[in-house]
Amino acid sequence: MIRVISLFIISFSLTACYEPTEGCLDRRATNFDISADEPCPDCCTYPTLKIRFDNKWQYPDTLLAFRTDTVFYDVLNQPFRINRIRFYWSNFKLLLDNGGELSITDLIDIKIPDGTDTMTLNVIDHFLLADINSSTNNLTLGTIVPEGVMTGFKTDFGIADPVNKAFISEIPEGHVLSPQLGNLNYDTDLGYVFAQIEYFQDTTAADTIPVIINIFGADALKPLSFDLPTPVMLTEGFNPQLVIETNFAHWFEGVNVRLGDTTTIQAQISNNIEGSFVLKEVLSK
Repeated sequence: MIRVISLFIISFSLTACYEPTEGCLDRRATNFDISADEPCPDCCTYPTLKIRFDNKWQYPDTLLAFRTDTVFYDVLNQPFRINRIRFYWSNFKLLLDNGGELSITDLIDIKIPDGTDTMTLNVIDHFLLADINSSTNNLTLGTIVPEGVMTGFKTDFGIADPVNKAFISEIPEGHVLSPQLGNLNYDTDLGYVFAQIEYFQDTTAADTIPVIINIFGADALKPLSFDLPTPVMLTEGFNPQLVIETNFAHWFEGVNVRLGDTTTIQAQISNNIEGSFVLKEVLSK
């Protein structure tokens, strides 16, 4: 009897000393803790979706590196140099083999006009501003919970309403929707500039003022969709980086860069944009 009581006391003591370990129990998280016993409140961290732009300038029979010191030729064989290209993507979604979609999980508050008042909207923060002035551009889009087999992605070239009419002065400093140099944010009537292209007509003078082409408005908003050559399993903790190959020669297809009517150039480039991007692969970063 004494032995039974002793075993009971030892067992009770061990149980009383045991403290469960809190940790992230979501296998999709980057900090998943297999040794944890209880889920911790709001402690899980998830992968970030990254975009890498590999840029080129490819004529039918010539491939050039995309550099600001490279001389390119337009449809009339006139030389010119690119100074800078910037563009917005938004409404980004990964496509899965089961027909589902994965969205960015981050949110942002924006303020838009509401008659004579202001309305605050809490929207998905899936906005990307690419600033192309080098051969490769790496960007972090936002947090995503990896799940399933990815077969491609879709996005919008530009920014749709109502976000397009946001009061930019109310956007947090440093965010891609906040005020940008070069008037990438017009006002709540005209909205954002979806793409801004700066190029030099004179390829020899160092102090030449660039021609600036702004693409904006409802007609310039374009849905883009991309298929992945080989589907990729988005495993737990997987930080996906999408490698996008961009042929900027396609933007200038049929364009006379010396044309005085920049409205015509704007329309031509806007129509050419859709076929310029290719999803090459998905890397783990």
